[in-house]
Amino acid sequence: MLKEFAVDPALLADWKDCRYLIEKFGFHHGRVISTFPNKWTKRVINAALQHSDGIQNKKRVEELLAAPLTNSYEKAKKRMIPNERVYPDSEPDNWLESAEAAHAAKPFQAIIAKKNFRSHPEVIEFDSLNEEHPLFDCPHECFMPRDPDGFKKIAGPLLKWAREKIIFVDPILGNHPQNPRWRASLEAMLGCVSPAPPLELRYCTSIEDASDPGILNIIANLQDNLSGSIPQGLRIEVVILETNLNLDTHNRYILTERGGIKFPWGLDTGWPRARDTVNLMAVETHKEKLAEYSEPGKFGYNVVASFTLTGTATP
Repeated sequence: MLKEFAVDPALLADWKDCRYLIEKFGFHHGRVISTFPNKWTKRVINAALQHSDGIQNKKRVEELLAAPLTNSYEKAKKRMIPNERVYPDSEPDNWLESAEAAHAAKPFQAIIAKKNFRSHPEVIEFDSLNEEHPLFDCPHECFMPRDPDGFKKIAGPLLKWAREKIIFVDPILGNHPQNPRWRASLEAMLGCVSPAPPLELRYCTSIEDASDPGILNIIANLQDNLSGSIPQGLRIEVVILETNLNLDTHNRYILTERGGIKFPWGLDTGWPRARDTVNLMAVETHKEKLAEYSEPGKFGYNVVASFTLTGTATP
């Protein structure tokens, strides 16, 4: 669902072309730009400065990117991801050739360039770029096998590229704390999370009745069932909410600061050959849900209990 593209920095030198391109990217579109090479943004800004409008053009390009070079990176983090590929020192000025070499080692979805000089099958020429291009089309909804590999394939890129916050939301887990079906999928997904940044990790679930005297047993069972699934170096806060029909304590999500995915059936593995129809969340829907589950008490949810688990599983 989430596709990574290499985009020639020179294509964004003119602010009108920059606007045309940048509006087609974002986690809600299913397309993100790899900042290949690591100084990709700087290359864009330098190219913009060489434009006939000079300073004014550069300012407009910076505003469109909301680049890390400015005070705001909100738009940038929704559209761009860190480069994870080597940029060959032998061809520092030949971006397209270097992108093709990097693609051979670790494929992008496609490479977007002004011209496809070597007729590369995964290079899209800028003049032929459109939403229907087979390499550029990114469905917002797809079928997913409800097994660990399915969760890893669909949620893995979103989890891997998160740098600030990841919130898993599955209200049903609290009602079935001993069921092992959540463990296999959680292990697969947490294996995609980078332990390097100081991520805020949270798992929100719910129970029917906050006054249930068995809440301590539910907590103990959740701790036993989930603790061994967390890799070393990660800490995850488990938040138990009271089911509230006036609020959203039914739908299942994975939310990060960059975007979100909705899972109608759940975050647990299903029966053999079971599958779910999952979809990328729209910008406003994601923004609202991320705020709610970041501070559930502030939005009217009754927080019954919370506890933190520290990872012990060996990656």
